[in-house]
Amino acid sequence: MARPLHDVQNVIDKVYQYILLTIFIVAIISLLIALFFSYRLYEPIKTMEQFTERLRRGESVGSIILDTSDETKTLADNINYLVEELKDKIRIANEEKSKLMAAFTSMNEGVLIVNAQGVIEFVSHVLSNMLAVQYSDVSGKTLMEAFRSVDLHKAFLDYKEKRENVSREIIFGGVEPVILNVSISAVHGHPDEEKIMVVFHDVTRLKKLETIRTDFVANVTHEIRTPLAAIIGYLETLQGGAISNPDDARRFLDIMIKQAERLNRLVEDLMTISKLELGEAKFNFEEISFREMVDSVIPLLEARAAGKTIRVHNLVPEKLPPITGDRDRLNQALVNLLDNAVKYTLESGNVTINGEETAGGIIISIDDTGVGIPQEEIQRLGERFYRVDKTRSRELGGTGLGLSIVKHLMIAHGGRMEIQSRLGKGTTVSLFSHGT
Repeated sequence: MARPLHDVQNVIDKVYQYILLTIFIVAIISLLIALFFSYRLYEPIKTMEQFTERLRRGESVGSIILDTSDETKTLADNINYLVEELKDKIRIANEEKSKLMAAFTSMNEGVLIVNAQGVIEFVSHVLSNMLAVQYSDVSGKTLMEAFRSVDLHKAFLDYKEKRENVSREIIFGGVEPVILNVSISAVHGHPDEEKIMVVFHDVTRLKKLETIRTDFVANVTHEIRTPLAAIIGYLETLQGGAISNPDDARRFLDIMIKQAERLNRLVEDLMTISKLELGEAKFNFEEISFREMVDSVIPLLEARAAGKTIRVHNLVPEKLPPITGDRDRLNQALVNLLDNAVKYTLESGNVTINGEETAGGIIISIDDTGVGIPQEEIQRLGERFYRVDKTRSRELGGTGLGLSIVKHLMIAHGGRMEIQSRLGKGTTVSLFSHGT
C-alpha cells in the first residue's frame, strides 16, 4: 500500500501484456492445429467427392484408397463396397440385356414393348425389317399412330380390358399386304410400371402356301374327276347296250382313250414336278446349241400353228454360244412354252423366238401376239394348276402344269423364267440361262 500507484499500474500493464501475448500465442497454435485437422478431414472428403463425381458421370473408377484410420476410412470402405455391388448389378444387367437382345435377334418373330400409356418403347430389328416397307420408325408412338390398324388397336384394348393374353391375325399394308399373327401379353419383372409385349409372327408365306395347297387339291380333284366322269359315263353307256352299235362304240372308245391320255399327261406332269421339287430328277448335262433345238421343236407345232394360220419365226442367231443343260428337259420346257404361245395366240397371229448373249449368260424369249395376261395375274403364273382363264384353258386341253414345269426346270438348271404381258397385246416369256 505504501508503493506509488504508477508502479502498481506498470505491474498491472505488464500482466495484461503477458495475458494478451499468451492468448495470441494460444490462438495461433489453436488455429494451426485446427487447420491441420481440417486439412486431414477435408482431403479424404475431397477425394471421395471427386470419386463419386466420376462415378456419377459414368467414368471407369477403381477404389478409394485413404491413409487414414478414422471414420473417413470407414466411409470410404463403405463407398468401395457399394461401388463393387453396383458394378456387379450393372454387369448382371448387361449380361441379361445381352441375352435378351440375342434372343430377340435370333427369333423369327418381331417384338415391341409398350408402356402403360400405350407408347412404344422398344422395337426389335426383326420387326423393323419385317415392316420396313410399309412403316418407318415407330418408336415413341402409340400402336394406332404407328400402324394405323384398327384391328391391332382393338386387340390392344381387349387386352387392357381383360388382362389376358390376346392373339389376333392382322393384315398390314395395302399393295403388298403382310399377314401377321399378333400376340399381346404382359411383361413380368416390372413392379413399378406396367409393360406390355406385342409379338408379331409373319404368316404371309404360310397363308399363301395354304391358299396354293387348297387350290391344288381342288384343281387336282377337278382335273381327275372330269375325265374319269367322262370315261365312267361312256362305259356305262356301252354297258347299257351301245356296244352293239359298232359306230357308237368306236366313237365312245375314242373319247375314252383321249380322256385316259389326258389323265396320263396329268399324272406324268405331276410326277415331273414332284421329282423336280424333291431333287430326284436326273439330268444329263451337255453342251447344247439352242438354235438347233428350236429348229427341231418348231416342226412339232407347225400343224397346230397352220390350223390357226399362225406364223412361227425363229430369230435365234446362228452364232449364239451353246448352253449347258439336259437336252430332253430343255426341249420339254421349250415345247411347253411354244405350245402355250400357239394355243393362246389368235388367228393369223405371230410367235417369235429370239435369243441373245448377255454378260450373265443366254436369254431366250418367246413373244406372241395373243390375248395377253392381266398384270395382277402374272405373279401367280408358274403355280401348279393356276390358269388365268380356267374355262378356256380346259377347253384347249391344258393341265395347268406347263409353266410350273418350265419354272422348276429352269431353277434346276440354275436359271429362271420371267413373264411380261399386256392384256390384248401379247405375252413375252424369257428364259435366263448360264452359258457353258
